Amino acid sequence: LRRTTDFKLKEFASLYVAARLMLPKRLPQFFARQKPASSLSQLLLANQKWASEMQRSDPQFFTRHATQSTPKLMWIGCADSRVSANKVIGMPIGSLFVHRNVANVVNHTDFNCLSTIEYAVDRHRVEHIIVCGHYGCGGVQAALGQQRAGLADNWLRHIRDVRVKHAGALDKLEHAHERFDALCELNVIEQVRNVCATGTVQRAWERKQALAVHGWIYRLQDGLIRDLGVCVQSQSDVDKVYKTREA
Repeated sequence: LRRTTDFKLKEFASLYVAARLMLPKRLPQFFARQKPASSLSQLLLANQKWASEMQRSDPQFFTRHATQSTPKLMWIGCADSRVSANKVIGMPIGSLFVHRNVANVVNHTDFNCLSTIEYAVDRHRVEHIIVCGHYGCGGVQAALGQQRAGLADNWLRHIRDVRVKHAGALDKLEHAHERFDALCELNVIEQVRNVCATGTVQRAWERKQALAVHGWIYRLQDGLIRDLGVCVQSQSDVDKVYKTREA
């Protein structure tokens, strides 16, 4: 990409600070003189068009969303660009608290994911956490193979663990595409279990907070979501080995 300015990054930062501290009224003009990368300029124009359309259709939209955030649903999904959480379930902006990563994995050493769950449950008091995978997931496909993927192998290990755990059931499936679909589903189910095993979710159930954890899967070919029939609503549904309590 072409640099957005002829200045070095350090000089640009210094100019920004000076402009912010000394010339706040001239800041928009300062940025107006900077040339955006040509390949991204259309995105900025599209953003301006979208903002104008939203302002016309709902004059209080941005004011309302700038002052409050009260989602009642949390979505843990795959980072795949073809699965947009709000769009696939027809929910407006501000209605979902979203965390996404490769293959919708909930790993108990991933403080990004764990912090997001904690904020959603403790601060927003969401009533539902949805783990939504999708058929055709590239992360799951890689975990089914033996080819190295570099640094991503460390992440895919979690899915390979699911594969090993359910090897007996997977090996009984005759066709490769059936095993692929089945592992996509099993991965969702295991991640639901991992969500339920977090201290955040268990503490919420201990204080009788209404919270249910669901497992869904999305099909790229038709845009439909399938409920995998996994819904955990209390600590009594969690495997005993994962149950914790205050000392």
